[in-house]
Amino acid sequence: MTEQPRQTEQPWQSAIPEHECAIYAAAGYGRRVVAGRRPALIVVDATRNFTGDRPQPILESIQRYPNSCGEQAWGSVAAIARLLDAAHTAGVPVVFTHGPVNKTAWPLGGWARTSASAELPENDAEGESFVAEIQPRPDDMVVEKRMPSAFFGTSLTSLLVDVARDTVVLCGRTASGCVRASAIDAFSYGFRVLVVDEATFDRSNTSHLVNLYEIDQKYGNVIGTDDAVEVLGRVDPADDVDAPADGKETGQ
Repeated sequence: MTEQPRQTEQPWQSAIPEHECAIYAAAGYGRRVVAGRRPALIVVDATRNFTGDRPQPILESIQRYPNSCGEQAWGSVAAIARLLDAAHTAGVPVVFTHGPVNKTAWPLGGWARTSASAELPENDAEGESFVAEIQPRPDDMVVEKRMPSAFFGTSLTSLLVDVARDTVVLCGRTASGCVRASAIDAFSYGFRVLVVDEATFDRSNTSHLVNLYEIDQKYGNVIGTDDAVEVLGRVDPADDVDAPADGKETGQ
């Protein structure tokens, strides 16, 4: 197992004052994660509701997709596509998550109370689908979730245990919301956590940078796409555990 290198230029340097970084360092935060040899790639909610259906300035994109992150999302789509290629080539399990297709108040839960943007068509299959560049393959797992974490109320943990994963590589949206919640839960369940900088996006760059910093200091490491591709390709040759073949979550 190899310790993850710290990026030469950390993405949050412009957002976190140097004296605050010094406080975290003095307290002992920010140790580098030793990635395992059995990773899984988790693409968190990189659906049309958050990418839009084309690269557009965010205030234009949210006219059709109120939760869209605009052009910043499309900067990450290419990086996510690269991670998918690396994972598929290496035979690494891939999991996509998306929000509830049924947007009535019952499935939405707390979102119906906190966000006007949750008021979408009751059947939102189009918004919860993926653009062509990052479409799931038939052998990828696709998990519907209702809450921020990819783990909360889903069978994701048991799916990863079933194929003996020890490391999760997270990407998608948003660093301040669902990616961070998923990183915390993955950490809590004992997985090594890696979040891919360029493949993670948010509607607010300030929130994005601050939350990447918090994840990197406390719950895992934020790494670049090149390093993530290396992790995904560094699979244990003795690994003979196959991912589920049908690409569908069961037990919901």
